[in-house]
Order: sequence, then structure tokens, then C-alpha cells
Amino acid sequence: MEERQHNNLVELFGKYNLEYEIIEHEAEGISEKIAAIRGNKPEEGCKSMLLRWKSYNDKGYLLADVPGNLKVNIDGIKVLKGFNELRMATPDEVRNVTKCEIGAVPPFGELFEIESVFDEKLFLNEYLYFNAASLIKSIKIKSSEVKKIIENNVEKYSINNISI
Repeated sequence: MEERQHNNLVELFGKYNLEYEIIEHEAEGISEKIAAIRGNKPEEGCKSMLLRWKSYNDKGYLLADVPGNLKVNIDGIKVLKGFNELRMATPDEVRNVTKCEIGAVPPFGELFEIESVFDEKLFLNEYLYFNAASLIKSIKIKSSEVKKIIENNVEKYSINNISI
């Protein structure tokens, strides 16, 4: 399961001809701890949180991507997207939707056929780091490379100030 999602991520990068580096490390999924292991600043980490939403006549999932040193602003996203309800996904929902363990989810909803929202603060960093659908592999990539995916998928991504 983990290897398939990692391969899907690599294929996505290939689709956009992105330059990136794979970093192998000890297993870790907590933002502050993995930043120390990788040697990056916590704010350079991209934390991806799966959220469950409901509106009047629909429901689904959303991936919220924020700097590793910040928290997802659930109330802000709820208002921004016009949802009636919004909550963190359960561990089982994370595994079922993303086929990844908690802490290993990469930041691109396209991989899971769901929308993503990126906090604009992520792009203040030259590089972003995130787990690559694995707790033992991370990606180091220029934030400008990540924007290439977002700019080509405006219907699936939006950039907003979604952290606190």
C-alpha cells in the first residue's frame, strides 16, 4: 500500500517534470521530530491533514496543507469553503482514503481524487519537505516546483491562509 502511493507521487512529479530529492530516514510522522531528523526548519515542513466535510447535500474529504510549525485552522477552512461541518479525519478514514499511515500523507489531493488547500505561508520557504507516502522516505522540493502542480490544477487546489 505504502509503496504504491509513493510510486504514484513519483509519477505525479514526472507528469510535471519536477526536480526533487528523496531522503531516506528512520520512521517518523510527527512534524517537529521529522524536521529534526531531516535537518530542516519546522516551517519548511508541509503538514498534510485529511479533513472530513459536510454541506447541506454533499460530503467528502479535503486535504489541508500547512507549515509544520502551525496548526490547521478548521474554522477558517469551514467558512472559506462554505461547509456546514468540518472535522479532522479519523485514523481509519486517513488509511482508507489515502492508503497511507498518519504522518505519511503527501500534500497532493490529486493522488486521492480529493481537493487540496495549501497555506500561502508554505511558499515563503525556498524548499518544502514532506513525507513521501511513507514514514521512512521524505521529499525535498523547491516550493516553486510545488506551485507548478497547483497552478495546473486550479479546480483541485486553492492557496489560502489556513493555519493558526
